[in-house]
Amino acid sequence: MILGGVTQQVGFCHLAGNVWRTLQAGKTQSQDGAAWQFQLVADYDLSKRTDVYLETDYSLYRAGLIGSQLQGVNAVSLAQKSTQLGVMAGIRHKF
Repeated sequence: MILGGVTQQVGFCHLAGNVWRTLQAGKTQSQDGAAWQFQLVADYDLSKRTDVYLETDYSLYRAGLIGSQLQGVNAVSLAQKSTQLGVMAGIRHKF
């Protein structure tokens, strides 16, 4: 797995973009696979201790990585199809 990313602070906003490339060599050719995963994050400071954030993730799974266990827990795989889109928003307060 290879990861690359950039991050930039613009005033009260923090922006980040990340990309992951995963290559898998299975025990058989049918288990070989590859994946691209992309992430965009925006984080805006409301105060010194409170911020809001928005994150978007997009994944492309190919061949043996479709249905594989990538999240590191013993559960049903999140990668059941060849593409995934996720969006998350929240507010964070530091005590």
